Amino acid sequence: MTPSAIPAAHGAPVLSPTQLAMFRNQLDEQVRFRTSQLRRLREQAQHHAGGSDEIEQSLTTAARAALRDLTHALQRLADGTYGWCIDCGDRLPIERLEVVPQVARCLSCQREAELG
Repeated sequence: MTPSAIPAAHGAPVLSPTQLAMFRNQLDEQVRFRTSQLRRLREQAQHHAGGSDEIEQSLTTAARAALRDLTHALQRLADGTYGWCIDCGDRLPIERLEVVPQVARCLSCQREAELG
């Protein structure tokens, strides 16, 4: 979806360049954290005889998923679609982005995605 094809939903404000820079910094910081976390988990797994344990596998899976979501958010920032729901096209509330800057869906679409 291109920015011009995305409707302004419910009078939601457009993100300012300052806000976009703030979110980019947060996303970049989280990418560095997740990359470092995955490196540490890989090193721990190499030190264990017989492979990694169940907790390390779960942590690795979660870190990879988070890194994927962060990468997708950075791509949306680059292509101008950041801050819009990827399903319905509605503007994401700034408060939602502040809590989870990599969020891709509005609450309604997120609930639907989790149920279906």
